[in-house]
Amino acid sequence: MSRPFFLGPAAGLIIGFAHATGIPALMCLSVLIPALAVLQPTRRGAGLAAFTYYFACSWPGAVVSYNLHRTAQAAITGELVCVTASILLAMPFAALWSPIKSVAASRMPIVLTAIIVPPLGVISIGHPLAVAGFLFPGAGWAGVLGMLTLPSLLLLYPRFGAATLAIASFGFHARFDGTPSTAAGWLGVNQTTSCPPIECDLQRLTAVQRRSIEAPEAVLVFPEAAVPTWTAATEIFWRDTDDQLRRNGTTVLIGSTIEDGRLTRNVLLARGSEHGYFEQRVPVPGGMWRPFANGSVPLNPFGSAVFRVRHERLAVLICYEQLIPWTWLSAMRLKPTMAVAISNDEWSKGTSVPAYRRSVVRSWTELFGLPCLVATRE
Repeated sequence: MSRPFFLGPAAGLIIGFAHATGIPALMCLSVLIPALAVLQPTRRGAGLAAFTYYFACSWPGAVVSYNLHRTAQAAITGELVCVTASILLAMPFAALWSPIKSVAASRMPIVLTAIIVPPLGVISIGHPLAVAGFLFPGAGWAGVLGMLTLPSLLLLYPRFGAATLAIASFGFHARFDGTPSTAAGWLGVNQTTSCPPIECDLQRLTAVQRRSIEAPEAVLVFPEAAVPTWTAATEIFWRDTDDQLRRNGTTVLIGSTIEDGRLTRNVLLARGSEHGYFEQRVPVPGGMWRPFANGSVPLNPFGSAVFRVRHERLAVLICYEQLIPWTWLSAMRLKPTMAVAISNDEWSKGTSVPAYRRSVVRSWTELFGLPCLVATRE
């Protein structure tokens, strides 16, 4: 007797919602998604199972899109992006499905790789690689390879695959001593702002100035949108502080935006004893990256992935970039010495996004044994 057609999509939906909670044990269920797609009796079933999984993973993004702009159009755009992204991510599962289980299983590493690299990689929230650090802490690139081949192994040789997973995971956990501490004198500053909108810009700027001047640390990292917009007037207002920081030997890294004609660049600015900025490579699709709208944050997935500050090579991940594998892997390829994860959780209140983001950051830094400095604005 054949299985009801809806079981695969229903299972995908349940696993997707579980993954989106940000609870590590539930997130690890995502390793079952490739197997779920392969075991569907039809190509359409494989695509639907993958679609429901990715839809459940990405639905909070629609809420974030609305919170960013507070318009009905933003809400519709967020929903359309969510549905479209889920369809696009499901397509490789459907395209490479085969009625012969061994053939379909052997194609899974291709599917999982295809949804890491751009263009699909810029929307790949919920990729099973997000839990690699929970299963294989400290494994580095071997853990990445293991996660890409694990579904095929479990499908082709279930007992051997399960035993290999259990032994490898136990072995890596046994030898993992935790992520190293961040460099001495570095501090991530979390912020909570409740001021009226008209006063917020000035209050945020003066709060950053005051905290920077008083800091005994060598490097302070402030979250995304710590200073909402950095303009020529801001630079003048900051000049005396900049001179003071230079005399103190202090560097501050500040999340802000820079207006550039029709574009808005979301950046991490360095001020004080060092100057420069790191630009976000992958902004939120539909929320911040809106190709035909004024004020859109540009998409540049192949841009610079490492920012050098105080002899440290920083893998900087700004908000949405923390959720997708491409930004992590492209940075890890350049052998950073520390990760810096800044975010603005103001737009994701009422969703599971903050918890999910924290878990994904933890997983990636544990996978590569990389110290991480986190700065969040709530």
